[in-house]
Amino acid sequence: MNAVKVDEAHRIQLSVLKPGDLYQPEVHGPEADEITLRRLKPAQRKMTKAEALKAIDSTPLRFGGTWDELRKETREA
Repeated sequence: MNAVKVDEAHRIQLSVLKPGDLYQPEVHGPEADEITLRRLKPAQRKMTKAEALKAIDSTPLRFGGTWDELRKETREA
């Protein structure tokens, strides 16, 4: 790979990097003589409200008391 130059905005351009990809730099040594870029996996998309409500309804976890009982337990601790 050819040498690259950092521009005024502190950016570098490499032909193997694609727009939108996310990389984590690892700086090796106190003088930053060597830097490794590690590509991160894309973040999962956020659930829609309908998907979240469906997931809540389908979970086997259930709360067995009333909100007042829960308030009592958490405030008496």
